[in-house]
Amino acid sequence: MKQTRMMLHAAVLIFSILVTSPFMHDRIQAVSPEYWPTIDWQTATPESHDMNVTLLEEMEAYINDSSWSEDIISLLIVHGGYLVYENYFGQPENSDVANEIHSCTKSVTSLLVGIAIAQGHIGGVDEFVLDYFPDRTFENMDSRKEAITIEHLLTMTSGLPWEENEYGALVSSPDWVKWVLDRPMEYAPGETWVYNTGGSHLLSAIVSEAAGQNTTVFADEFLFSPLGITYWWWPGDPQGAAMGGSDLYLRPRDIAKIGYLCLRGGVWDGQIIVPHSWLVTSTSCQYTFHPTPGSAGYGYQWWVYPHVGAYAARGWLGQFIWVVPNHDLVVVITGDSNAIQHHMIVENFIIPSTPSLPPPLNPVIMILPASLGIVIGAVLISVFWKRRR
Repeated sequence: MKQTRMMLHAAVLIFSILVTSPFMHDRIQAVSPEYWPTIDWQTATPESHDMNVTLLEEMEAYINDSSWSEDIISLLIVHGGYLVYENYFGQPENSDVANEIHSCTKSVTSLLVGIAIAQGHIGGVDEFVLDYFPDRTFENMDSRKEAITIEHLLTMTSGLPWEENEYGALVSSPDWVKWVLDRPMEYAPGETWVYNTGGSHLLSAIVSEAAGQNTTVFADEFLFSPLGITYWWWPGDPQGAAMGGSDLYLRPRDIAKIGYLCLRGGVWDGQIIVPHSWLVTSTSCQYTFHPTPGSAGYGYQWWVYPHVGAYAARGWLGQFIWVVPNHDLVVVITGDSNAIQHHMIVENFIIPSTPSLPPPLNPVIMILPASLGIVIGAVLISVFWKRRR
């Protein structure tokens, strides 16, 4: 009985060490918010989140004085899981309007690829693209085209050509996948970064082929519905795959949910939606520009900004989803102009207005406090046992 009591005391001690450890506390805070915005966001004032309101006022003055002030549709700031700023610039009805997020769609497609890999539909990013279309024939075949992997598509290094004005030709063709893969290779895979919306569509087609269902059905079941996103539209190609590089329509508050899912490491209300490891890889620099103003690198369909500890989805005409983990921050911007200075808004005003948090912990580091507690507990049990004898 005495031995049992001693072991119980040791177990309590171990538990106390784990719970009171600053490492464990920070991790609990990072993945266990006070609520989940599945139904809707709860609001709070910037002041209640220790934000610098003066900087936010300066941000508004900067926007109002800009040449594109009439082109910004919405600006939302989520801090600590609460909607602390929401501005529709005199048109509150836009809160219920689904915006076309253009190339922000690419980042959503990347999430779906990660989900499909986690479910076993796709074997991994090293698999060859052509293997997912075994019954199709494509023109201008060569060894370079045969070597294109899913990762090459994700990082925009497939070697396939793309020009900004080719979107119309792609979507007016009867077979979008064939249109992209028929083209002669411009570079060897992995050699050169070329922004390629057609390549992003191939990712959607691969998800559709691998999962055996339309991309939109897959997205609704495994991404949108768990987040409470019920009002959306995502057209696709004649074969049924959603346009992987553009064309997704979402309301601003639902766009923020996509960013918040990523901020919380792919977890939503206790359910793993996207593997954490996929998000870490996707939002890390897989390709670094030398140098490109306004962007530091590119991940798996995400823009990466290590200088401010952030990553972002970016879309034509001023659509942005910024995620800043060290500030527990998500910023959504929608607009109607490519002139919108999102970098200025986020980097010069919003990030400095929020208190900085300790960086997210690596899951490997999380083992340390548990290991320390077990070691201490084992030592104490050993000491008690020897004294008893």
